[in-house]
Amino acid sequence: MDLTKSSILKLTDVVLPFEPRIVDAARQTALSERYLLPALPELEAFFLAVRAHVDLTLEPVQPVKLGKTYPLGQCLEISLAVMRLLEQADLSTVPLSGAAVAGRAAFTAFRKAGGALRLVWGDLRGEFFQNAFQLGTLYLDVSNDTVTPTKPRWRSCRSDRRAWYRLRITAISRGFPRATGSIASIRTTCCPSWRRIVR
Repeated sequence: MDLTKSSILKLTDVVLPFEPRIVDAARQTALSERYLLPALPELEAFFLAVRAHVDLTLEPVQPVKLGKTYPLGQCLEISLAVMRLLEQADLSTVPLSGAAVAGRAAFTAFRKAGGALRLVWGDLRGEFFQNAFQLGTLYLDVSNDTVTPTKPRWRSCRSDRRAWYRLRITAISRGFPRATGSIASIRTTCCPSWRRIVR
């Protein structure tokens, strides 16, 4: 087998599961501009309706986690439940307003045209360990109120590398336990080459 330099996949070319990186940026930008950006208020109504439906299911199951009342500390649970619901073809159990119906139509058209929806996580501005969605070129947080309950449930913005860093192992081990007060971490020393991927 000839393993020349050109035939070996670079580790930095691999998109890791949950890595906040736009794959096929030109296509996702075009699709986002066509389907998502003109419908941001409607998408917000849709995602808020989905989140409200998820809350009805999750809160009774786990009203308290680590001494904190729902939704505090449950961003992963909320994000995973929203993703499961979005992956269902039938969302008839979710009550939708007129604006939310239009948001669902924009979301569905975007996805049918090849628009990407990924669950991602990482360091947001060095302040929070975040679970969120990357929808085309949009960053969507449907669990924005799980650290600070006075924040709105929903947040969206254009993906911005200055604000949304790739996961940093050192940031997790140093900053997030203090910020969240609930993360135990172990320093990774077995794969020092990962630093090139996750820095």
